[in-house]
Amino acid sequence: MIKKYGILLQFFVSFFVVLLIPTVIFIYSYFYASNLVYGELEDKNRALLQSACKTVDAYLRESDSFFNTLQLQTEVKKMSMVESLKTDRSSVSSISDFKDFLSAYRYRNELIDQIYFYFGRSDIIACADDVYTDSNFFYRGFFSIEGMDYGVWLDMLENVSYAGYYRTMLIGGGTDKNDEEKERKIVCIRNVFPYKSDGSNVSAMMLIREKKLMDMLIPLSESESGFAAILNRDNSLLAATDWKYNFPIEEISQGSNEFTIGEEKVFAFVEQSGYNGWKYIVALPQKEVFLKVDNLKSIYILAGALAILMGLGFSVRFSLRYGRPITDSLNRMKESLGEYDRPMNLTSLFEQTKKLITAEQDKNKRLEDSLPYLKRDYINSLLQGNGMKKPVMELGKQVGISFEYPYFYVMIFNIESVTKEMDFYEIEQSKTAIKQAILSIKQHVLFYESSLNRLEIIWNLPDNGPELYDQIDVWIKPALQEFNDRTDLLVQAAGGTIAGKIEDIGRSYKQAQEALRYGILEPDQNYIRYRELNISNEVSVISYEKASRLIGLILQGNTEEALEWVSTLWEKTVSQTNVSRPHLKYLLDNFRSLLFEAASRIAPEADPDKKFRDEVIAIDRLSTTSQRYAAILKCTEMISDSVKVKKQESANTLAQKIAAWLQENYTDSSISLKMTADTFGLSEPYLSQFFSKQMGINFSAYIEDLRLEKGIEYLRTTGKTINEIAELIGYNSSSVFRNALKRRYGASPNQFRNDMKKE
Repeated sequence: MIKKYGILLQFFVSFFVVLLIPTVIFIYSYFYASNLVYGELEDKNRALLQSACKTVDAYLRESDSFFNTLQLQTEVKKMSMVESLKTDRSSVSSISDFKDFLSAYRYRNELIDQIYFYFGRSDIIACADDVYTDSNFFYRGFFSIEGMDYGVWLDMLENVSYAGYYRTMLIGGGTDKNDEEKERKIVCIRNVFPYKSDGSNVSAMMLIREKKLMDMLIPLSESESGFAAILNRDNSLLAATDWKYNFPIEEISQGSNEFTIGEEKVFAFVEQSGYNGWKYIVALPQKEVFLKVDNLKSIYILAGALAILMGLGFSVRFSLRYGRPITDSLNRMKESLGEYDRPMNLTSLFEQTKKLITAEQDKNKRLEDSLPYLKRDYINSLLQGNGMKKPVMELGKQVGISFEYPYFYVMIFNIESVTKEMDFYEIEQSKTAIKQAILSIKQHVLFYESSLNRLEIIWNLPDNGPELYDQIDVWIKPALQEFNDRTDLLVQAAGGTIAGKIEDIGRSYKQAQEALRYGILEPDQNYIRYRELNISNEVSVISYEKASRLIGLILQGNTEEALEWVSTLWEKTVSQTNVSRPHLKYLLDNFRSLLFEAASRIAPEADPDKKFRDEVIAIDRLSTTSQRYAAILKCTEMISDSVKVKKQESANTLAQKIAAWLQENYTDSSISLKMTADTFGLSEPYLSQFFSKQMGINFSAYIEDLRLEKGIEYLRTTGKTINEIAELIGYNSSSVFRNALKRRYGASPNQFRNDMKKE
């Protein structure tokens, strides 16, 4: 229970800390999602409306100026034309005559071109303008290329007589009645025709007709639906258009701060012109804006859920890893408080707390006492190359060891007594002196471990350059010489190659051992490096890689290649004419050790066979090098042949087991190579090759022989039918049995029975 409480406490604390800021952000964003959407739309469309408003105002000023100027310049000519038209209407009998009549007036083409320019359309069929005075109407008319019936146009012109208006303009257009969209727009333009005395209305109508303003007021065309509108100063509808949605625009109305089309409320952006007081509106249906808000909230919900899941995962891992100290403290408190059957007073609480502090100090003391042993285990793990990098590093943190540099170098010091007696006190003094000498090199971090007469050191180096060896030579050789001169001890040192990874420390350690083994055979050589063994012409060794290959060949039972490899190694080492006697002894020891290792691996749970041990030991008693070479070849052949025999025995045993299993199960129609391989834990290709080699026949043929042999026995000794016999021996049908019998023996089942009866 305490364990659960400790971990839960750590979980809730870490969960609260990890999710505090994301939770605050999530809650704020979720509840203010609508404000974020509204704010984004407001910022975007407010700028668009302001830009459109400025553009339209400039356009209106330009168009009003044009029409006012044009009117003053052509007033006299237009009035003259209208008077002629009224008095001489009968002389114009056709549209062509009327066009010819009007073409006499210069201003006609200029005005028509300007109207086309502002209207932006080629299907205008008639334009009319009337000026009202006290008692007379003055009609002025202009035709486009495609005119309507002359009489219809004149009737329309005749009926334009709205008293009290200074100027009006009608725009008619030919349109396909089936084109509902175009028809709706033209009707809309006629409906909003501003019968006002304000001179800007003409320009406004042209601007609406040209539709430039409508295009500018649709900045949200990427939305699903929306509309744009222009309102007069009194909020009456001047013009409107929509897209991707048929709004009942004629039903637009404005409340205090919202717009409504029919019964549907819209989300609107409004900007008022400073030139003529018009209001420009761009609006979206509220349901579409709310959909954007809902989508944004969904995103926040998904992000919040993801943050919670990540926080849960982190908190679970964190609490399981760091909740144990809390658990231990609670357990200790529970145990201490459990000693009291009555409520504790302040004195007892103080005493109990003191006990807990003392217990914690004892625990730390025990840990401190055990650190040397943990450190020793750690150093041994590094030197032996045990474990992967991660567990070794974790063990290093546990004992307070960390690495600063990327390279490692192992050195071994061996201390022997020149006399027969070992002065252990003097040996310890020598090891202490060596440690102090090493520690004097401040720029290198190092660790050391020692046995009775050895000191093993791991250097942690910033680089692997040759200056390291030069620096070591500066102090190691004189120091060793001083130890050897003033004591009865022989101190020798050897080093491996520099390791670039922590996993390679074990390899460097083994190399140092090899170098030291050779150095001991040469008493005059106090310090030797493994790399010098490989580059010196006077010294050669059996490298770790070469030795591993020889052992591998022996354990495979590959006698011929093993003997050939021994010959190769012998030629490259012992056969050299300049090998000294101590070095020769060292090489022979290497060969002997390799043979012992190979023999031991045959039966690792026991010592090597006595015959192998005796043969290997006998190598040392031989007097000549050639005799030793012959003995090494003989031992290699004996051990390799022994492996081959054991492998064959094992193969024979396996073959016997497989044959016995098939004898029991061949009547199963589902038996196959795969089933057999799975039963004995083998792969199908291996079993197929193994079976053919051991049995001299492939797997399928072997099964068929078993079945046919039993089938023939049934045919000769029983009266069972062919179908019954086929089923008993594992065939799925009698036809398969007949074909197999015919293929193998050239006879049918009935022939076998008849032959038996004849006998």
